[in-house]
Formats: sequence, structure tokens, C-alpha cells
Amino acid sequence: MANNNVKELKDLGKVKVQQLEQGAKAVLVGDFSKQIKGSSNGEYPLVRITDNTGTAFARVWSNLPVAPAVAELQDGDYVEVEVICTGAGQYTNIDIQKITKLERPIVTVVNIEELKAELREVFKSFKDENLRNLVTAVFSREDVKELFFTAPASQQSGYSFDGGLLAHVVRTIRLCDAVADVFDNWNHNTDNFVSKLNRDLLKASSMLHDIGKPKAFKKNGQRVEKTIEGELFEDSYISMKIVLEELAKVSIPEEQRVVLEHVLGSSKGKQGYGALFIPRSREAIAFHLIESLDVQMSNFEFLDRNAGAEQSFVQLFQKTMFLGSYDEE
Repeated sequence: MANNNVKELKDLGKVKVQQLEQGAKAVLVGDFSKQIKGSSNGEYPLVRITDNTGTAFARVWSNLPVAPAVAELQDGDYVEVEVICTGAGQYTNIDIQKITKLERPIVTVVNIEELKAELREVFKSFKDENLRNLVTAVFSREDVKELFFTAPASQQSGYSFDGGLLAHVVRTIRLCDAVADVFDNWNHNTDNFVSKLNRDLLKASSMLHDIGKPKAFKKNGQRVEKTIEGELFEDSYISMKIVLEELAKVSIPEEQRVVLEHVLGSSKGKQGYGALFIPRSREAIAFHLIESLDVQMSNFEFLDRNAGAEQSFVQLFQKTMFLGSYDEE
């Protein structure tokens, strides 16, 4: 005989944190973090589930069925959580019924066609015929062509989305132009000396330094994975291999070839970060710093997109990053 005194919980389905209602069950998807707290009953993790509308809090005692799963999770993991909302006032409190780690989905955040059009204009702007011919040859390859324009440029960070590689290249080119403008147009030296940067070399390096990324990463449903090549080799090596194959087919002076190879192979700065060697020319140093700046800023974009409304500190690659600034008057 059914117990008519048992009240059926309202089921909200999959919702945002801000949409939770006290006494209702729901499914949340967001970023996981935990902090060990103490009480008279012993230590427990205070779990935070955060999406772009807010954060829900849960105390997970060691005797709860979900405790082992919570213990396995790391700060920054992307999770789906079945919850019952126990408080939806100033602080949103939940009881976790089930928690599952997910692969972070690929999102569409850039206009690929507009970026392709901008890159075509860069092709046209090359004054150095040797570099233009090389870049054209590389982009004509079957293993580059259209793959380049939709490929992600990272696994779970700034450019892990459709067209991420294209966006990285175009923005790096813009940064190269901006930096070159500063040094090329500097007119405050009393001896009128100007130490210029080679713009075509910087543009070619922007377009070629990550050309192996489509071979290093692949999309599998809604996630980005490394290929066998990506697992076994640095993507700098894969990119350099492609460029060297095309360099063997085009006419280019030996000195120019060596300088270009050096910029490309040293773009990651340190061998521990994927560089084949350290940068030792002005364009190599400039390009490494420019490329690194773009990657780091894209990581902040990634964090901003996925952070909760009130989050100031979030985890990325075992580092706690600060998303705040200060209010301008």
C-alpha cells in the first residue's frame, strides 16, 4: 500500500545554480572544487559546484555514498551533479546524490569565416616572396588545408574550441604587428638608430609555428583529445617536420631558412615547455614572448567563460589564477 504521506520532490531537471529552488531536486553541470573543513565530528570536504550564475555548496561527510567519488575529484574538474537543494537564500546549499566527472564540451566562440578572411589578407601582405611561397606550399598540403581552419589549439584551456588554432594565429599576427610598430617607429634615440623587427618573418612564424596542431589534437564528440602523434611528440616537432618537408621543395636562401627554423623551433621558449631550442635572435625572442602572451590571455578568457559569477580565484594547471582587477573610476 502506497504511503500517501511521502511528498514527491519537485524535479527541476538540468538547471543553473541560480535556478535552484529549496526542496527541489535537480541536475547541475559546472566546475568542482573542495576545501577540507573541521568540525566536532571530524574533517569533511566542503564542495563547491560553480557555473556562470553562481555557486552551490555541499558538506560531504565520510559516511555518505558519494564520499568516495568526491575524494577522487580534483579542483577544476567539470562535473554533472544530481542534487537536492536544501537552501536557496543568500547561500545555495545542496545535498549531492550523485556526481560524475565529464569532459568539458567544445564550444563555438569565434567567427571562423571572418578569421579566414583576415588571414587571406595577411597572405596578400607578404613582401618577401620566399616566405609567401613557403607559407602557400604549407597551407596547400592535404594534411593542412581545411583542417587548420577548424582545429582546436589546445586540450582543455584557452583555445580548445572549433577554430581555436585559427584564432590563435590571427591574434598572434595582430600582436606581432603591434609590437613591430613600437620598435620600427621608435624615434626618440638621439643617434636616430632604430632596431627593426622583420614583420614578414614574424607573420610567417605566426602562421607556421603550430601548423602541426591538427595532427596533434583531434575532436572526439564533445571533447578534444591528443592523437598518437600528439602523445608521443611535442607539437613543435610535428610542426617543424611539416615545414622542413616544404622547405626542401621551395627555393629559399640558406641563411633565411636557418633564421626561420630557429624562430619556429624556439617559439615555446624552454625545452620543458615544448621548445626544440631556446630563442637567441631578436625575432625569436619577440615571437616567443608574443605567442606566450596570447596563450596566457586566452587561458584567462577560458577561465572567465567557465567561472561562476562571484569567483575571483580559479584553478588552471595546478595554479590558482586571479580573475579580478579593480574598478576604474
